[in-house]
Amino acid sequence: MDQLRWAMPDSYIQVDVLEGLISATAKMRAEKLFLRLPRGNISVDAARKAGFRACMEEVLYEREARPRNGQISLPDGVRPRKAQDDHALFRLYNYAMPTACRTSLGLTFDAWKEAQESCGRLKEDLVMEKEGSLRVWLRAWECGKLGVLD
Repeated sequence: MDQLRWAMPDSYIQVDVLEGLISATAKMRAEKLFLRLPRGNISVDAARKAGFRACMEEVLYEREARPRNGQISLPDGVRPRKAQDDHALFRLYNYAMPTACRTSLGLTFDAWKEAQESCGRLKEDLVMEKEGSLRVWLRAWECGKLGVLD
């Protein structure tokens, strides 16, 4: 198991449930366990009591989908991701990640590659190259009736 999604994001997660999750992942020899909670979620205190600490903040945007008619052309420099892009994407990740988070996570290239999240069926995996460097990485997932950009 590489991800666990809590089906009721506004419900309270008890400390003993989190501690059980920690024990189970330790038995699987997992190196890190991440818990993503919305700001102000009622489970933040339980997470802290179970030993979690904040290491990163993110902003999630949403909008209603619009039907797409026909093929969309890609802007200049945007192309499908290739396997040989991985090292350049790791450099981009290290450039974009705040130093404190990068230090806290301490990911090697192999650990970063192994930790890539997925959330459904990958529809698009694109990069934008400019002046010989990768500047953008965009993944689009289909998760049931949701579309997720990452």
